[in-house]
Amino acid sequence: MTELEKMRLAHNYILGLANGVDPSTGEELPNDTCLNNVRLSRCFFYVADILRQVIDNNGNVGKPPRGSEFILTDEFRANLSAAASNLQISEFTKPIAELAISMGMRKIPTTAFTEWLVEQGYLVENVINDKRRKEPSSSGAALGIIAEERTSHYGTYKAILYNTAAQQFMIDHIEKIVERWKNK
Repeated sequence: MTELEKMRLAHNYILGLANGVDPSTGEELPNDTCLNNVRLSRCFFYVADILRQVIDNNGNVGKPPRGSEFILTDEFRANLSAAASNLQISEFTKPIAELAISMGMRKIPTTAFTEWLVEQGYLVENVINDKRRKEPSSSGAALGIIAEERTSHYGTYKAILYNTAAQQFMIDHIEKIVERWKNK
């Protein structure tokens, strides 16, 4: 059994205890046992969450220094592709982050992409109602970055979407985006 498998097993045991279940039998723990104490249950949930974070980080404790583990390999590049639909930046970067994590590397944060786009003049930052908002510049709009008016229960807002061409542009320039992020 590998260390990561042991951690997954321990995570399942701790979650069982947190939920008031005997992890070895699957039966509910008696109410009078100290393991059903609310404070202990909260502690078990806390420890389970920490274990989950370590497992998600491929068994490594804590976060590595910013960008130190990310290496832009040919294999990584070969697995990148633009979606056939317009996406918000978080939807675009999520599969990239998942790919990096699956390859044992630290993920590239979403801000690395948006900050690079601002620096290159494809997005502009405006202050609206005391909040910084990014919008496509004219060159960003020409590239395929779209500002779409939307309504939520909080009111109207502009969703910034990236079409297939804009997504492919970021993929084509990922080396520059990563280099800027690592040197920041």
